[in-house]
Amino acid sequence: MVASSPSSTFSRSAAEVLTAITGSAFFPGGLGSYTVTNLAFESGPSQPVQLQWATYYDASDQAGISRIWGGIHPPVDDFTGRRAGSQSGQAVWALAKQYFDGSITNTPTYLAMRPVGGNQLELSFNTIRGLYYKLQSTTDLSVPFTDGLETPIQAGNTSMLRTNAATGTSTFYRTVRTLGP
Repeated sequence: MVASSPSSTFSRSAAEVLTAITGSAFFPGGLGSYTVTNLAFESGPSQPVQLQWATYYDASDQAGISRIWGGIHPPVDDFTGRRAGSQSGQAVWALAKQYFDGSITNTPTYLAMRPVGGNQLELSFNTIRGLYYKLQSTTDLSVPFTDGLETPIQAGNTSMLRTNAATGTSTFYRTVRTLGP
């Protein structure tokens, strides 16, 4: 099994997001820099060292390479971390754009129901992390749906699961998604 360097993963993910947000891989002004005057975990350097990078990717690469030079990770961990970070950074930006442009609310919600023993039903549905969901039901489609007993719950994952008691009558369920509680 190949591990990955968290420094490579996090820094590459940040480079992808910063590049997408700014529209350029280059640091503002064409150069990013940081001066190291001392290290918190060991002695050194004896003189200030100025690090400089043209792009966010250059800075990201140096963060990963530093773990190789420090003997913390082998090169394969750096490469694997860069790939994982690139994929996650691009996915984060794609999701963030949907929140920014409002299209996140166009994502359909699918509700599934299955018996789980006795008179219990398991209701599961896909969610979008950060949005709020509540379950509604009705026994007659000619009347409005009513809220369940719970208040809207903020999604912390990509799906939710609820258990309800099955009644002798047909019950129809739906989920309602909102931006706030």
